[in-house]
Amino acid sequence: MKRFIYLIALFCLSNLAQAGAITKIYSFDAPTTVIKGDFVFLNLPGCKAAGLIGTPALPYQHVSLLLPPGTEATGFSLELSDPFEMDVRLPLYPVQPPRPYSLAKETDFVADKIIYGSMTAFPTESKGRLETHFICGHSVAMATFTPVVYFPAEGKVLVYRKAEVKMDYRATNRAIAALSNMHPGQWAAKRVAGLVQNPESQSDYVSDKVFANPFQVLIVTPQAYTGAFQDLALMYEAQGLAVQVSALEDIQQATAGIDPAEKLRNFIIAQYQAHGIEYVVLGGDAELVPIRGFYCQVQSSSLYSDDNIPSDLYYSSLDGTWNDNGNNLWGEPGEDDLLPEVAVGRLPFSSIAELNRMLHKTIQYQTNPVPGEFERPLLAGELLYNNPLSWGADYLDLLIGYQDENGYVTNGIPETYDIDKLYERDMGYWSKFDLITRINAGRAFVHHAGHSNWDYAMKLYITDISNQTFSQVNGITRNFTLVYTHGCICGAFDYSDCIAEEMLKIDNFAVAGAFNSRYGWFNEGQTEGPSAHLHREFVNALYTDGYNRVGATHQQSRIMTAPWVTAPGQWEEGALRWSFYCCNILGDPALKIWTDNITGIDLPLSGKRLAEIENNPANGSIRMRMQTDGPVTFELSDLTGKTVKVYTVQNQKNATIDVSSIQNGVYLLVLKTPTTNENFKVLILNR
Repeated sequence: MKRFIYLIALFCLSNLAQAGAITKIYSFDAPTTVIKGDFVFLNLPGCKAAGLIGTPALPYQHVSLLLPPGTEATGFSLELSDPFEMDVRLPLYPVQPPRPYSLAKETDFVADKIIYGSMTAFPTESKGRLETHFICGHSVAMATFTPVVYFPAEGKVLVYRKAEVKMDYRATNRAIAALSNMHPGQWAAKRVAGLVQNPESQSDYVSDKVFANPFQVLIVTPQAYTGAFQDLALMYEAQGLAVQVSALEDIQQATAGIDPAEKLRNFIIAQYQAHGIEYVVLGGDAELVPIRGFYCQVQSSSLYSDDNIPSDLYYSSLDGTWNDNGNNLWGEPGEDDLLPEVAVGRLPFSSIAELNRMLHKTIQYQTNPVPGEFERPLLAGELLYNNPLSWGADYLDLLIGYQDENGYVTNGIPETYDIDKLYERDMGYWSKFDLITRINAGRAFVHHAGHSNWDYAMKLYITDISNQTFSQVNGITRNFTLVYTHGCICGAFDYSDCIAEEMLKIDNFAVAGAFNSRYGWFNEGQTEGPSAHLHREFVNALYTDGYNRVGATHQQSRIMTAPWVTAPGQWEEGALRWSFYCCNILGDPALKIWTDNITGIDLPLSGKRLAEIENNPANGSIRMRMQTDGPVTFELSDLTGKTVKVYTVQNQKNATIDVSSIQNGVYLLVLKTPTTNENFKVLILNR
């Protein structure tokens, strides 16, 4: 660690005067048009429609470029070439205000008459906001631009087929400080490679950093609850994740900061830099573990403003302060950190009884799953708005399979899955009883686009959240459920208590989910919306990119959405920024999401193979094929560390271990020889 800091110091001295530029070429195909009433909508493959409210919606390309270590972008130039001219007999569709899911109401159609009657080219500036953000020590320049020029009065559009971006950079103290967050792990490199458009530049980032006593999961909770987390810690350690449980009182006493939230964040930063943590479990509701409220504004039919949006992103994104000017408005544009380093989730309990129920569901879901349900998600879409018609179903359909609509590509829920679509667009009104019936029949992941409030979501009132309502979703008959909803305020964990907290607090129903602490947002009459954007990136991260722990999945959805926050209409009073802030994971962020029907299990934890399991999952017996001679002892332990079976063989190439009396679940099988040990994870599913 000391050598790494020394190398950073040398780097700082040699690069304070460093400046330069990198270039990137972008190419564009011919656009297509879609008539929308008295207007035409311009689609350009790979570009997302953006603009200020009332102005013509133009396709924007996002820029995400990796800069040299210790530098920030200072500006960028844009050179457009190879124009293609097209006449449009109808005016381009104007950007309409985003709507909160639960406050949609009839409003006037908005179009800037001055712009639409102008003879001059639109826009006057083709570039969006330029920002440098940092992820795991890497400097990333993020911006947007449009390759389209529109002449409203003439009904003419120029689309440039080629764009050259020249990104200027220089060394800064802020960027050099970000190098302290370098992480040598492969997961960090994977995140950077998936984000930037010049991943070949990752070779510039070389670190010999070695963490002292590395561990992956940090659990922070008041002292009174630390002991209750031991079973969870043992389970993760059996999976190969080292865990540390830290008492909040000790953190508050020993860590500097202006208030409890900053002290906790500073502690997380220190643990990340010293030990390489990847997951942070916030153990406690708002009255137990401090929250940070963010500031954001959204220009809709009126100006929506909130200076206290509960956001655990504050503990996830570890660069900067989030309040550089000290005005108590946290997360203002320019003070934000949009690229999170660690995955954070909150278990919102207020008592030991609530905590024990949450921990039971978390452990049971991961170690003793009910097979046959993980390829059966439920998509529940409501009517969002009448004029123009806006359907939750239109958003949810974009979660399925390969989708390139709205200028970005996602590959989500496999089309081969048994997907239950509860869509008002297709079937008319559905009731809470329809939803309850389907969940009780075994739907392990519920995706929802519809209206909510602190005490209402998915047409369920808070009084409906009971063990009796979800009697089958007990982890034995049916799996506990994950939930992702666009609904407003249902995840407001600063309330006492919101409906999402109730879902987690009872014995049955939800084990974890993504919920909004304030408004969720949609764009009327379109298939692109701020909440839906994050949701699409979430399913892509889960089903395609392999981020299968719920906090890491959510973290990746934010990373891939971040460049679009710089687009016109999002950086300013932006609903995408708002959604970025208020969508939180309630539940254990390290919880592993099952995505198939358990036809296999992870490979052994160790490297060199002394044996192979022939049947995993195991039904009645575990069959081993040995690559070693001599005596071998097998010890089978559950995830609390309790030994449940010991079996010894002598000079055999094959072994059959009877497990017919062992309870179904995930176990650790240790193969012991006189010279070495080897660990396996095995799933027992006795039928």
